[in-house]
Amino acid sequence: MGSARLLTKIVDGGILVVALLMVLYHLLSTQYLFLSYDLHKNLHLAFGLVLVYLSLVRKNPSPLQQIIGLIFTVLSIAATGYVFIFYNDMLMRIGIPTMPDIILAVVLIVVITEATRKSFGIILPVFSLAFLAYIFFGHYIPGGLHVPYFGFEHVISKIALDFRGIYGFILGISADYIFLFIIFGAVMKSTGTVTFFEQVGRLAGKTFRGGSALSAITTSALFGMFTGAASSNVVLTGSFTIPAMKEAGYTPEQAGATEAAASTVGQVMPPIMGAAAFVMADFTDQPYIQVVKFATIPAVLTYFCMAVSVQLRAMKSGINPSSAKVDYKKMLGVSYLFFIPLILLMFLLVRGYSPNYTIFWSIIVLVGLSLFRKKTRMHLRIWVNALIEGAMVGSKIAVMSATIGMVVAAIIMSGLGITMPGVIKSMSGDSLIAALVLTMMASMILGLGMPTTAAYILVAFTVAPFLISMGLPMMTAHFFVFYFAVFSLVTPPVAPAVVTACALAKGRFLITGVEAIKLAIAGFVLPYLMIYCPVMLFQAENVLDGAIDIVIILIFLIGVEVVLVGHYLTNCNWQERLLMTISIGSLFIYFGTRSPGFLIGLGGFFAVSLYQFYKRSRLRERVIGTI
Repeated sequence: MGSARLLTKIVDGGILVVALLMVLYHLLSTQYLFLSYDLHKNLHLAFGLVLVYLSLVRKNPSPLQQIIGLIFTVLSIAATGYVFIFYNDMLMRIGIPTMPDIILAVVLIVVITEATRKSFGIILPVFSLAFLAYIFFGHYIPGGLHVPYFGFEHVISKIALDFRGIYGFILGISADYIFLFIIFGAVMKSTGTVTFFEQVGRLAGKTFRGGSALSAITTSALFGMFTGAASSNVVLTGSFTIPAMKEAGYTPEQAGATEAAASTVGQVMPPIMGAAAFVMADFTDQPYIQVVKFATIPAVLTYFCMAVSVQLRAMKSGINPSSAKVDYKKMLGVSYLFFIPLILLMFLLVRGYSPNYTIFWSIIVLVGLSLFRKKTRMHLRIWVNALIEGAMVGSKIAVMSATIGMVVAAIIMSGLGITMPGVIKSMSGDSLIAALVLTMMASMILGLGMPTTAAYILVAFTVAPFLISMGLPMMTAHFFVFYFAVFSLVTPPVAPAVVTACALAKGRFLITGVEAIKLAIAGFVLPYLMIYCPVMLFQAENVLDGAIDIVIILIFLIGVEVVLVGHYLTNCNWQERLLMTISIGSLFIYFGTRSPGFLIGLGGFFAVSLYQFYKRSRLRERVIGTI
């Protein structure tokens, strides 16, 4: 018992020291370059691996598992230390590794894969190992997926040592942007800004019948753009939004689905987009602020569609507006901690400063602002715990990025990034819509069970180039695959956001998953509208045409929700739902063809609207007549 306690204290001390050193190094590295870029990434990975394995030792009471965790910690230090010591020599012998190089590479692959499995589950490691197997055995596959034969030493060297695999640009994005962004979110959370999000959510849901659900959507979407992980956001905000929805009258499945869908929407909400904006800017070679601009209209429409959905569901179920009181004093008392750092972040980015530089100063300003008032002036222990929490999350992202780097290296070596577009094209022929459907399916499959950033990186590297080759603008192609990769988080059979929400709401998984898809339907429809409606990404030819398209899109989304929910101003019968289905079908066809047929869609929509207004008036007359 005494030795176990001693080990726990040592491990706790190790976590504290490594986490704080990791945070300090990354903050200072934005101002001064201590290491070459490759060694900077290696140190980031070393911190990440050590923290992941030390945290596993801390959480696991089994002596055997603790010993294994310590062994993996030592192996992680040895492997990354080897890179530090022999970095220059390794650069000279890429492709012709020595036996120590090969041993290092194997150890590195093993410790990274196991750290990723412990952090994110089995799916991503299996995915990466499948790609490695494809490189080793792909020369046995005939046809378009055939891979030239590569020797074991060559493959291992390319994956682990040539600074385009494990140490590729994906790990660089994690080291430069994502880690600091996560620290920013952790510090903001520690200052009590969650209270601001909660009160804003209550304010949004105060006057509508779907108030408690609308509150959950607003809160989760706002905070979700900072967390960078839908499942984590479900745990954070769902702890108070799900009980509030259940108390208002929502079923456990509806409450869980609302939280899962709302937390997922946070991943597409600018200006942060769960850190995906930084990754997309790097992939597309666009300024970060330009990515934020492109993301704005789709995000607002996604939120609008969800808000309409919960309102219609509440009206159908007879749920009343939220009774939760808004504490304006509490909301305004911490609002500046949210707005000022965010405005500073946007201002510096617009002025052309690098993302890591702007995040650094946003963190500094946030900490400084929190010291002005006693209620937001946190104890040193709270600050330390926030930094440790942020470092732990950032460490998991670091090892995940290294794993994705292995996949990227395998894709480059195999030429899959070139052959996959050819396969999709042969299956779709010259039909753009068929190509879009196949690309959607590929994006959702690649995104199943993946963290948001990993899902986007995979689809950006594999299927986005195909859409670009079909003539689509680069940003349109990337947003198309990005949306489907993100919303795979609520798509069964994996649906990690739904799984987490089910655990909190105590609902049935399959029903919750179906409800979540209905709520998040905009995430599956809007990508197609991005293709055919340039205004979605601020690319309309003129303001008038863009405004008309936005109005038609809003009508289309309302119609979709009416069909899915079966309620409008009153309950809809099957004839009304059928007419509305024909209406939204006509509008969807219009976006692709620009034919006058959209008038049928608008006519059907307004016909149902007028009849619903008439039905509701008659219903009110009957109620008054019985009084």
